[in-house]
Amino acid sequence: MSCKSCGGCFTGSGCITTKKSSDKIQQTNERFSALLQLASTSNTTTSDHDHIIPTITAELARNNYSSQVSLLEAHSQLSLEDFLELAQLYWFYDIRGFLIAWTWEYHKGNAIQCLEAMRDQGNQKLLLWDYLDGQAEIHETFNGLELGMAGRVKRDPTNKWFGKIEMPTSLGLAFWI
Repeated sequence: MSCKSCGGCFTGSGCITTKKSSDKIQQTNERFSALLQLASTSNTTTSDHDHIIPTITAELARNNYSSQVSLLEAHSQLSLEDFLELAQLYWFYDIRGFLIAWTWEYHKGNAIQCLEAMRDQGNQKLLLWDYLDGQAEIHETFNGLELGMAGRVKRDPTNKWFGKIEMPTSLGLAFWI
């Protein structure tokens, strides 16, 4: 295993090449759901709220600076409810790490377009998925990474991690875990 195959030393993200157990995946999903729920119910004037959005951003960005910046910019462009819906949809479709930065690039830094594309049930979303998977393949090829290391969009509404699930509804935060 090469150094290019992990999230980085001392980041706590661990090696990407290791397979996660279903218990660990379930715990991660429950933790992320709890973060979204806390953010949706928190009073934005409290100091506790200041750490929720950066934590959600860190979970989704997976130590990728471009993705962190695009998520924080999306937070500034969208209402809290819309941002949480976008974060929930990113998680649902397994759009994390590099894929978030490429989504942002695809929509030219427009958070509203990102959210609309994620909500779309038709061709707009499929074009985005093709773009993201293509960018991931290019990144892997030119950086000597194994196939799949940059991530791929989860296109099927049945998720191997969650079992059969339904699409999350607009923020009443219907969690699928």
